[in-house]
Amino acid sequence: MKFPNRKTEKKKETAADWVLRGDRGMNADEKACFDEWKKADPEGEALADQYQDTWDRLDALKGLRDDPDAKRELLSSTSGSRVSNLSRRLAWTGAAAAIFAVGFFFALSVFRDASPGTAVETVVADSSTSDYYELSDGSIMELNEDTEVIYRYTPTSRDFWVHRGEVYFTVAKDSARPFNVIAQGSQIKAVGTRFNVKLFPDSVEVLVTEGLVQVAQSALSPPAVDGEPFQEVSANQKATVRINAQVMDTQVFSISVEDVGEALAWKPVTLKFSNTPLSEVVEAFNAYNETQLAIADPSLDDLRIDVTFRSNKLEGFVRLIEATNNIVSRAENGFIYLSQTQ
Repeated sequence: MKFPNRKTEKKKETAADWVLRGDRGMNADEKACFDEWKKADPEGEALADQYQDTWDRLDALKGLRDDPDAKRELLSSTSGSRVSNLSRRLAWTGAAAAIFAVGFFFALSVFRDASPGTAVETVVADSSTSDYYELSDGSIMELNEDTEVIYRYTPTSRDFWVHRGEVYFTVAKDSARPFNVIAQGSQIKAVGTRFNVKLFPDSVEVLVTEGLVQVAQSALSPPAVDGEPFQEVSANQKATVRINAQVMDTQVFSISVEDVGEALAWKPVTLKFSNTPLSEVVEAFNAYNETQLAIADPSLDDLRIDVTFRSNKLEGFVRLIEATNNIVSRAENGFIYLSQTQ
């Protein structure tokens, strides 16, 4: 399968990203960065203008769904090639053009109103806001640093676009709604499983820890392009989808339990404490953090704690026990010392 030049596609990806950010609202800093980017890259600015125009037209098409004459008039004002592209996407075809970022952008456009009469929300999950997302169906997303995922639930599908970074999925079973993940041009399908997706500049890694997933080298979902077969990846296996300017190549191989643990060492765990001595709570947090807790006042050793916290939220835990247990903290040389208030 042939693919466009990656540098060109990266420029398209950036342009599409700015349009998406504009649609959900940019703050002052983002607007300033956008203006600087346009000045530095006139070609990219032209692409962004083109995508914005198409986005606006697709918004208009939503309101013209039941008015064929008005829809035809709108499309007639667009160039022939653009009409062809819009028609293909509205009809769930033209899959080759959906690969990489442009496919990401237009796929979002198609999904904006995937079920007539049903409110469907697009959600942006960003690790700078939260690294843990419990979804409405019981599925869970855990995001590594500098990760962004855009996802959309409809009555018939669960669709995710990994924009950057690394994410671990725990998928709730729902055979009526496929769980589709699109990352760097590849597509991953799963039902009732756990797997990790990590993006690199020229590849995607899919690591399965439980169950089974299917990986294809096509970004449109569903279905796979031209019936292209999926490759199965099971527990303790990793698929690497490598990308260059011409082709995509997928390799699947087994890895050891130790390698799985090393690959997922970034992933925080949820610590649950019920009537637990503070000394044991401190020991648990210290096992997962470089910054170490230390009890400076021995009278606090047996203080009972009832709390559930993510292992990487050490500072939040300290603030909580300060507010609820007459404790003060002091940070020094990589330690946070806990003492009883006087």
